[in-house]
Amino acid sequence: MARKSELERTVSFWRLLRGSDRAVFDQAGWTSILSDWARAGAGHLAFEVDGENLTGSIHTVSKIDHLVITKDRDDFPRQRNRRTGELADMEPRTDDWEVIESSFISFLGFGNVFGFLQSANTAASPQAVAKWINASKVLSERVVVEPVVDPNKWQKVRQAGGVTMLEVAGPTTILGDVRDGPLRYLLGLGQMGEFKVEIKLKATRAKGRQQDRRQLHSMAEALFDDVGLDRVDKAKAKIYDDNDLGIRAETINLLKQRFSRKQTVLIRGGPGSRSVSETSAFGAMLAVAEDLREELRQAVGENGRQT
Repeated sequence: MARKSELERTVSFWRLLRGSDRAVFDQAGWTSILSDWARAGAGHLAFEVDGENLTGSIHTVSKIDHLVITKDRDDFPRQRNRRTGELADMEPRTDDWEVIESSFISFLGFGNVFGFLQSANTAASPQAVAKWINASKVLSERVVVEPVVDPNKWQKVRQAGGVTMLEVAGPTTILGDVRDGPLRYLLGLGQMGEFKVEIKLKATRAKGRQQDRRQLHSMAEALFDDVGLDRVDKAKAKIYDDNDLGIRAETINLLKQRFSRKQTVLIRGGPGSRSVSETSAFGAMLAVAEDLREELRQAVGENGRQT
């Protein structure tokens, strides 16, 4: 079987908000910040986020500085002999080297929006990127992150006020560390392999049960805040007009509301490396960003506010 020379990875777009009230804030000087980080070096850009070591480094592609955040991998990847089927571990060069996964971040210059691409699904998430920025103390206030979505498509969900069905599917890691309740044992199995989980929650349309529908509505919005739609395989919500605006009940695919695109990324060949390079990752990201730039600007508004 011929080796692949390219992969498909998803490029998505996120914006930073003020953590205290999830409000927009003035565009930060990311060009200067990235230059300062480059001078500091990776040794000064390593922070612990949620118990994991995340290290930042600056890479210049197309004369633009970009951020790469790497996460130590807790196990070594394996390799297989294509002729014999023999399996073996792949080990770092020496004890000074670590196996890592990379997240690629490119700031677009407006609305505190950045493009995002992962080398693998288990690399640092956009939420982890925001926490890493907080740990760096480069901004005066704590920030949080949410995906940039098409405001026209998401407007129906926000206006309806109620949801009668919420369906979510993805890897067990999307639910985090569940410490209590009946899901604890089942989700614990996710540590023994790569499992998928699918959850469907339903609320009645009966009068007097508006609170249930509003709670599901809040859960749908929380997918943006706490999980990130880039990490799930399915996210659907059936809206209900609890605000009496004449909105028709319908099932909306939440994944189609975000700005994201699968893009071809070249991978390194050679006997010792077959990984996504910084040049390839940021080249793919810049191509998508240029294509969607005006739509992204309109989505966050001239002052950076997502409408």
